Amino acid sequence: MINKIKLAFLCFAIFASQAHAEFTDIDWKVAGDSAATYDSTSNLEWLKLTQTDNMSIADVQAELALGSDGQFYGWRLPTENEVETMMTNMFGSLISEGNSNRTWGSNQSSIYSAFANAFHWNYAYAKTGYPAQYDYRSYGLYSTESGETLMSGVRYTNYPKTGQNHKRVYTTYLYEDHASDSYTEDFSNTSYGVFLVSDGGFTINSPALNAVSNVSVPFVSSLSLIGLLGLRRRKSD
Repeated sequence: MINKIKLAFLCFAIFASQAHAEFTDIDWKVAGDSAATYDSTSNLEWLKLTQTDNMSIADVQAELALGSDGQFYGWRLPTENEVETMMTNMFGSLISEGNSNRTWGSNQSSIYSAFANAFHWNYAYAKTGYPAQYDYRSYGLYSTESGETLMSGVRYTNYPKTGQNHKRVYTTYLYEDHASDSYTEDFSNTSYGVFLVSDGGFTINSPALNAVSNVSVPFVSSLSLIGLLGLRRRKSD
């Protein structure tokens, strides 16, 4: 009975540890460049937004049209549903049907860090002299089936309170399916990149090229532990 309880607890711990390990850095052109991220839930590879920084959707489309001569050969523009699914995989219940813009008057590092770790910051302003000021943004553009341009991403600001430099004001922003009159296929800005996705095979360590990498090292190790526990139980019977 004790061994069964141990096994059940171990299984729970293993799968609980995997719940927040869905996005993994992978290399695109050079080993160690970490220019892409892999979503193990959808099995899609996403190019980090810094690779399309300050480009418009039209700019990216022009590169894609060049095929193997373009700088984004092997990548494609994602569908609206793929972006929404990626955001749901990352943020869970924080994402709802339709526009899911949210703002917190606090430092919600678990929110902005999740997105920034996967896609990097497009814009980072840091004034370290007194009073310090910080503004970080990671915004991704994409098109809907109807041709509308939308944005999903995060922003974090840390500013002194007006007239009270010794007090800080923290704000965290989460954008999903965010619309703006300024967003068109020709819109570009240094705080924005364009989402690009691959079905696999165009990154150096793509899971599509190496099936073993679909199973994380911690998970393989955990399976080994289960096997050892089972072996120990059989020997004790």
